[in-house]
Amino acid sequence: MGHSLTTVIIEDETLGAQSLASLIENYAPDLKIVGMATDVESGVCAILEKVPQLVFLDIRLGNRSGFDIIRQVPNKNFYLVITSAYEEYALEAFRVDAMDYLLKPITKEDMLKTIQRMRERKNGNDHAHTLEAQWPLLQKSFDCTIKERIAVPTANGLIFISLNQLLRCEADGVYTKLVVKASSPVLTTRNLGEYEKILLPSAGFLRIHHSVIVNMNEVARYIRGDGGQVIMSDGTRVDVSRRKKIEFMNWIEKI
Repeated sequence: MGHSLTTVIIEDETLGAQSLASLIENYAPDLKIVGMATDVESGVCAILEKVPQLVFLDIRLGNRSGFDIIRQVPNKNFYLVITSAYEEYALEAFRVDAMDYLLKPITKEDMLKTIQRMRERKNGNDHAHTLEAQWPLLQKSFDCTIKERIAVPTANGLIFISLNQLLRCEADGVYTKLVVKASSPVLTTRNLGEYEKILLPSAGFLRIHHSVIVNMNEVARYIRGDGGQVIMSDGTRVDVSRRKKIEFMNWIEKI
């Protein structure tokens, strides 16, 4: 392929990053890893500093979206490979002509196919397949995936809840209690971690405590403290954990 294809890996799980780097080193010696990052801030810095030709981007970085990185990078003249552990992100919307998608755990076969496409595009000087050319369509596709309602599995079947009616999700052992406006709470068989994957900050939801995800659009007041408390529109007080306070305050500053 001539010169190495400089590569940045953005992945928030150490084992996932190590596995991806190992696949590249073993099966794609013509890819040169020049940077690795674990969150939105370090991902932006890695791209700005290293100016890679190829970026492997985990679409979920904690409670943030990998697309938060792309929105902050002015120069998008690189090839992008989206990675995720969750099938829900492998939507046709992401399968834009240029975009490659790797579902975790990433296999040798999938990696080889992706790398071969990168080689062909680079050798053919195929600039139409860089993120610069594809970003407007990809952003539009991503924005369209923000759901207006979710299907909630219960002991008796599925209940459909509009997101604008959902006040918060509370951990209840291995289950989750969904508190809904003008309705009785719904006990669902999914745990809170599963709802954290579904209810994205881009849709207004934030996990502010290890046991609670709140609809930030329904927060009426914030009371300062060690972590602090929020008062929801239904009058309920919910603690903000010290660990989540910075993320919470960052969200508030964007309003």
